[in-house]
Amino acid sequence: MRNTIAMVAAVWLGGSACTGGTPTDVNAGTGLTLSALTDTEVSGRFVDPEHVIEFSIVEADAGRVALDLSIDDVSIHYDADLVEGNASYDLPSMKLGISRVAAITALHMALAETLEGPDKTTAVDQLLRSTSFLARAPVRSTLQSFDFINTKGWTYIGCSCRYRYIGNGYYRTTGKGSYCTGGYGNGCKGRCGIGCNWGGHGAYTRDCALHDYGLQSWTRAADDYSFAAWNC
Repeated sequence: MRNTIAMVAAVWLGGSACTGGTPTDVNAGTGLTLSALTDTEVSGRFVDPEHVIEFSIVEADAGRVALDLSIDDVSIHYDADLVEGNASYDLPSMKLGISRVAAITALHMALAETLEGPDKTTAVDQLLRSTSFLARAPVRSTLQSFDFINTKGWTYIGCSCRYRYIGNGYYRTTGKGSYCTGGYGNGCKGRCGIGCNWGGHGAYTRDCALHDYGLQSWTRAADDYSFAAWNC
């Protein structure tokens, strides 16, 4: 698997495929560059016209990962213990703003196109989950650090696009498909992630649906993003 991922990464970065597990930094302009890609580590840089993002995620022990992500001079740290079922986000007490969140969104999309697959490592999986979560951060609210646990407290909802109960007394249209907007924003409402990537599969839960419709806070969906398995 690792050589396959390395080849895909090298193609994305505009270079030739390398034979080892560590692609070289070959992209001098905008876009994604991976500086390390192994079974337990992914690190690199993403550059867009306004921002530079540096990231590194390491699985030091089985099921225990730590992500450091900096966008310009703003630092974000994420820890997750998938064995014990707890995690935390160390966030700056500030508003990220529209352009930073847009840059994180573009980073996630580039990572997903390069690294997504059925045999992805824990480090890759948690990198995709955390960048997708950060890409949904509120742009006009001051962020606060928080901890959360895996209580398996999420409730899955159906994958087909239809009007259904999403919890807290609300009914809304949710499910797979770019057309499934419920008349509100982008498609695939209820998906724990941005957009409708990879055919719209992913975890579809009540907390993610409530957040998508602005009916519940961003942090309430954190455990769904980090721990819930795909149901679609």
